[in-house]
Amino acid sequence: MQDRHAKPRKRARFNILVLILSGLLLVLTFVVDLRVPLGVAASVFYVAAVFAAFWISRRFRTLLTVLVASLASGLTVLGYFLSPPGGTFWMVVLNRGLVLLAIWVTAISGLRYAHVRDQLLMLSRRREQRARKQVQVLSGLLPICAHCKDIRNDEGYWQKLEAYIMKHSEAKFSHGLCPKCQLKYYPELFGEEKVFPLPEPAGPNPAQPLN
Repeated sequence: MQDRHAKPRKRARFNILVLILSGLLLVLTFVVDLRVPLGVAASVFYVAAVFAAFWISRRFRTLLTVLVASLASGLTVLGYFLSPPGGTFWMVVLNRGLVLLAIWVTAISGLRYAHVRDQLLMLSRRREQRARKQVQVLSGLLPICAHCKDIRNDEGYWQKLEAYIMKHSEAKFSHGLCPKCQLKYYPELFGEEKVFPLPEPAGPNPAQPLN
């Protein structure tokens, strides 16, 4: 019971740590961006905050990633107006535009990668569960009758060997006759080859006198 509740609590703590890390990266990048001239592309570190958002649980991943990317984009634009002047105008605009592009490319590609990874993990788990259901192994000591070969099941009832194996495994039976039983139970069909008389040749009988 404790293990069942420990895993969700551990996941919740990890989600909180991811939220704190993403928020700290946003704040630290914004502070650094305000202290350096516009010509320095310090806002590129917003990509790290977006990347950190990928580690949250799948349930909140898309929401948090879009939220962090939107905040990073807004802070990038805000830093353009609040940062100390420096650099040429076209270079400053180009740097900010490249940062915005990097933020959203990271967010979209990361979400697509996480989605594909989750689908592969889910498919792998389904295959493992299907394989576990299909593979059933008989083990332990099976009480079997020395004469009729019936097996006593867990309820104490005796049942045929093939019925017991078919119930507790994926094996199927195809009935036939071995050579020994063929001769024992059906000697008229599988015994020694019978010699059938050959048909008499056509024509007159040599034993009869000719007229």
